[in-house]
Amino acid sequence: MEIQISNFSITGNEKPALKVEVIGEAKGSATESLRGKLPDILSNEADLVYLDIRGLTDNDLGFVNEVIHIHYTLAEQSKN
Repeated sequence: MEIQISNFSITGNEKPALKVEVIGEAKGSATESLRGKLPDILSNEADLVYLDIRGLTDNDLGFVNEVIHIHYTLAEQSKN
């Protein structure tokens, strides 16, 4: 699984946004790398975080759990 993080803008929205792109297979211990990126995501000035899973080829419930955890953590930090 590859994770790419980049800044981007949304038309009509002045707030900075962050794209977290997941590419490949998100299964087993590979899903932990997504949680490892959480400090980078939280330290970014962006208030909006977009999870791009269009490049995801396969996943398991562990990946879904990581997405839920990250969503909860971002909400605690007032990030959408």
